[in-house]
Amino acid sequence: MPELEKILPPPEQPEEHGRRLYWEGLIILATALAVVLLAFSLMRLPELSEASNIASNAAFVLLINLNIILLMLLVFLVARNLIKLFYERRRKLLGSHLRFRLVTAFVAISLFPAILLFFIGVGFMTRSLENWVTSQVEDTLEGALGVVNTFYAYLGDEALVHARGMAAAITQAQMLAGEQRQRLQELVEERRRMLHVGRLMVFSAEHNLLANATSTEWPAHERRGVDTTLLDRVLRNEEARQVRPLGKAEVVCSGVPIVVDGHVVGVVIAEYFVPQSAAQQSAQVMHAFREYMHLRILKHPIRTNYVVTMTLVTLVAIFSAVWVGLFLAKKITVPLQRLAAGTREVAQGHWTHRIEGEAEDEIGTLVAAFNRMTG
Repeated sequence: MPELEKILPPPEQPEEHGRRLYWEGLIILATALAVVLLAFSLMRLPELSEASNIASNAAFVLLINLNIILLMLLVFLVARNLIKLFYERRRKLLGSHLRFRLVTAFVAISLFPAILLFFIGVGFMTRSLENWVTSQVEDTLEGALGVVNTFYAYLGDEALVHARGMAAAITQAQMLAGEQRQRLQELVEERRRMLHVGRLMVFSAEHNLLANATSTEWPAHERRGVDTTLLDRVLRNEEARQVRPLGKAEVVCSGVPIVVDGHVVGVVIAEYFVPQSAAQQSAQVMHAFREYMHLRILKHPIRTNYVVTMTLVTLVAIFSAVWVGLFLAKKITVPLQRLAAGTREVAQGHWTHRIEGEAEDEIGTLVAAFNRMTG
């Protein structure tokens, strides 16, 4: 076969073959560790949120790219060893048939469970993603979010209606004058109790608090505070609503201007207190909906990454079988090659030729017997 002799390199020396198997073993170990680390990193990604969209997407892209690089490396190593083994068998080199049979046996043993686990893992992950991202889940989360939005909108509308009524009463009775201040305070307290508003406040155009009535459920250190942004908007002669945090609770605010002769002379602000339990539940609903929408966007990248990872695990198993087969074949064929070389030396008249590598196994016993024969 002169063509193959030109294409293929000469047979490797045992030392070179051993070094190559050693480095390939290290590559297998490093690749397996990398696959485990990448899978662990995928499971430990930060929670999906609007603040982490860019970071999460970048992490997914990085993991997929690293997995693809490792996949290409393993495909190259497996294909290289199998092609080399095939051509050695075609050239009928000593030990090539044994190596081919051992590698074939190990690959056959590992291939079925590896492929079976691959399809089971991919199927499980696909079904899990399909169960996570379904129209039923989306409808449920949208319904819960709609209930939360309706609740806050209702409180805002109620506060706006009460603030309008209070502003109309103040304008009609002209209570912003200095001598009416006590009457204004009494009216604000009466309206708050009657309307069950959390807090009712009246401000002048100069941001001075003229009257304030607050329920007992309001935190003491917050009973006189107000958001100046809302106050400034209302002083520009526009009705405004706002939801602001109050510790771990929330406040729904509505502001209405007090207009006399076309000029804004004051502001009425009505507020409803949302307790901590309700505020946390509404925040959890909104957070869950945002996470779901982000997960739906990343559905295909997540599936791709898991498929690539499972493919890497399968190839690691196959390549490990190839490497173990080659390693065991080396342990058998290298002493046989030395015995064949020794017989050639004896046939050429070198009666004292000895073979190195005596061991305690069967091949070592054969080598020792040869050395005793020539010794």
